[in-house]
Amino acid sequence: MKVIKHQAVLFVFVCGSLICQSGLIAQSTALLPESQLDGIIEEVSGERAWWHVNALAQFHRIEKSKDYHRAAEYVVQQARSIGLKEIEIEKFVADGKTWNFMFRTDPAWEPEKGVLWIEEPFREKLADFDEIRVSLATNSRHTDVTAELVDVGTGLDQSEYEGVDVRGKIVLASGDPRSVQRHAVFGRGALGVLSYYTIAWMQTRQPGDFPDQVTWSSIDPADEAGNPGGFAFMLSYRNGMRLKRLLAAGTRVMMRAVVRARVESGFYEVVSALIPGTELPEEEFVLMAHLDHYRPGANDNASGSAVLLEAGRAILALVERGVIEPPRRTIRFLWVPEVHGTVPYLAAHPEAFGRMKGVLNFDMVGARLERTNSRFYITKTPHSLPTYFDDVIEYFVEYTRDANRESLGAPVAPRIVSATGSRSTFDASIEGYSGGSDHYIFTDGAISVPAVMFGTWPDVNYHTNEDTPDKVDPTTLKRVLFMGVTSTVTLASLGEEDVPMLASEVMARAQIRLGSDERKAYAMLHQMQESDVHRGYIEARNIIHQSFLREEATLRSCGALAGGDQRAHSHLTSLTNSLSDDEKTAQRRLRSLYREGCDRIGTSMMSVSETGTAKRLRNVIPMRVMDYRGPIGAGFLENRLGDAYDPARILLFKDLSAEDVVWFGSIPYETLNFVDGKRSIADIRDAISAEFVPVSLEAVEDYLNLLKRAGIVTF
Repeated sequence: MKVIKHQAVLFVFVCGSLICQSGLIAQSTALLPESQLDGIIEEVSGERAWWHVNALAQFHRIEKSKDYHRAAEYVVQQARSIGLKEIEIEKFVADGKTWNFMFRTDPAWEPEKGVLWIEEPFREKLADFDEIRVSLATNSRHTDVTAELVDVGTGLDQSEYEGVDVRGKIVLASGDPRSVQRHAVFGRGALGVLSYYTIAWMQTRQPGDFPDQVTWSSIDPADEAGNPGGFAFMLSYRNGMRLKRLLAAGTRVMMRAVVRARVESGFYEVVSALIPGTELPEEEFVLMAHLDHYRPGANDNASGSAVLLEAGRAILALVERGVIEPPRRTIRFLWVPEVHGTVPYLAAHPEAFGRMKGVLNFDMVGARLERTNSRFYITKTPHSLPTYFDDVIEYFVEYTRDANRESLGAPVAPRIVSATGSRSTFDASIEGYSGGSDHYIFTDGAISVPAVMFGTWPDVNYHTNEDTPDKVDPTTLKRVLFMGVTSTVTLASLGEEDVPMLASEVMARAQIRLGSDERKAYAMLHQMQESDVHRGYIEARNIIHQSFLREEATLRSCGALAGGDQRAHSHLTSLTNSLSDDEKTAQRRLRSLYREGCDRIGTSMMSVSETGTAKRLRNVIPMRVMDYRGPIGAGFLENRLGDAYDPARILLFKDLSAEDVVWFGSIPYETLNFVDGKRSIADIRDAISAEFVPVSLEAVEDYLNLLKRAGIVTF
C-alpha cells in the first residue's frame, strides 16, 4: 500500500474498536493515514451520487430491454465524462436456450402497454403500465381479453381450486404470481392472474402494512412445453381487497386486460470501465453493481450503480489532487444485469479469475435508514474462502460507524454527512456470508475470487413502486462511498512492505472471531448436555478446530502479497504457529467443560473416535468438474437429472430443523465450495457443520452423490 510521498504512517494495531475511559472512540490509523481519510471524506459526494440515482430511476431497467440499454448508455456517457478508461458494453445472448456455466439464459421481454380495467359492475381503470411500471408483471404476454374474475385465495394450494372453474377466466390471488400462474394458468387454463402479493419480511413488512404499495414481480414467459404463460397484473393490497370483497358479496366482476409486449431473443449487456494500475496492471480490484431493475428502483439498485460512478470520479480526483497516489492494481468497474449478466461475463472471461484479486458488490446501499427501517451491513466471504480482504473492509466499516455515532457522556456530531442528507448516527453491522446478489458468483469454489457485499437491509419499500429517490439518503451514499473508496485505495495498492502491518491487523481480528467461535462451541455442548453430551462435545470440538483452521488460512492469504520477501513469510509462519498452540489451550478448556458436564449428569467421558462410515468417507475426495463453474442455477439439476431429481429426497435438508431454515440455500452452496480436490467428504461435513449447524455424514454424501450424477463433481 502506498501513501503520500514522505509521509509516515503510524501503525496502531487494535482488536476491534477501542473505547477510551472518557467514552470517546479512539480511531486507528493502521491502514490509511488520517490526512488521506480526511481528503477522501472531503472528496466523495453523496449529492453527486444522489443525482445519478434520480437519472437512473427514470428507466424501467428490466434486463435485456430497451430501457436497460438506455440506462447502460447513460452509465457509459458519465463514465467517459469522469475520465474512466476502456469503457465498453459487452453483449451476451439471452434466448432461453443458451447455458452459461450452470445458468440458463432467459429470453428478452419488451413491454409497450399494459392496462387493466374493471368493466362490470362499474367501469374503472385499475392499473396502467405507463403510470406505474411494476403494475405489469415481467414476461406478461400480448393479450386483449375481457373475462370474469375468480377469487382463489392465495392461489398456492390445490385445495383452493377444488370446485372452482378458472378455465378461460382471470384469477385473483394474494400469492406470488409465478406460483399462482403454475397452478391456475399452466395447470387449469386460466387466462391470467391479478395478484396483490406482498413480499413479507418477518416484522418489517406484512400484507396490509403499506396498503398502496404495488409489488414488482414476474411470471414465466412459457411452461416447459412452450405454452405461453398468459399475463399478470400487480395490484396494491387495498385494490386487491376491494375486488375480494366484491366477489365475496356475490357480485359478478368482469375485467379487461390489454397487454402489448414481446418475448424474444435478446442480449444481456455488461458495462465495463477501468482505472489502469501503475505497477501491477494485470491484477484487478473490482467494484460492481447490478444496473437492472424496474422503474423507479432507486435504492435497488440505482444507488449501487450511482456509487460506482461517483467512486470512479472521486478516486481520479484524489489522484489528481495528490491526496493518494495512482493505484498499483487496476480498478475495474462493472455494471451488470444481476447474476444473469455476471455469469456470462465470467464465462466469456475465464482469464479474469486469476487477475481479479477481490470484488466489492454494491447492492441497495443508499437507504435513508430511519425512514426505511433499515441498517447498513456488509456480507463477508464464506468460510470456504478465508481472506484478509474481509478484515480490510471491516476495518473501514468500523471506522465509519464509530465516526458517526454519539457515545453517552461524550456527544460527537457525525463526521461524514452530506449537505442535503440526514444527520443520523450510523447503524452498521458486519455479518457472515449470505447470498442473494452478484458476489456469490465470485465466491463459488471453482472461481474463488473474494467478494463482499455492501447493502442496507431491510427496506420497507423493497421491490415496490415506492422505492423512489426520496427514500435514498445522500448521507448514506457518502458514507458508503467513503467505505468503498478507502477499501479500494487500500486493497488496490497493498504491497509486500505492508504484509507485517496487514498480518497484525488480521491476527488481532482473528482473536475476536476465535473467541466468538469458542462461545459457540460452549453453547453447543451445553445445549446437548441432557440429550447427548458426547455428540455435543464432538461437534463443539469440531467448531473450535475449524475456527483455527480458518484463521490460519486467513493469515496465509496475506502471503500472496509477500512475493519473495522471506522476512514477511517468516512473520506469517510465526503467527500461524502461535495459533496452533492457542488451539491446544482452547481444546483443553472445552474438555474441562465436557468433564464437568458429564459429572453433572452422571455419565463417563468418552474417547473421540471415528465411526466406520467416517473412516470410509475420510478417504473419499470429491473434485469439481471445471466445465461447471459458479453456483448451481435454478433448474440446472432438474435439467440434468430429469425425474431422478427430487429435492425432498436430499438428506441434507432432512437434517435441518424449522429453526435452521435460513441455511437451506447456504449449506448446499458451501458444500460444493468445499469440494477442492483436497478435502474428503468427512472433511467437508466437518467444515459445513462448524459454519452453520451440524449435519450428518450421510447427508453430505447423499448430496455429493447427487452432484456426481449431475456431472458437477467426480470422486
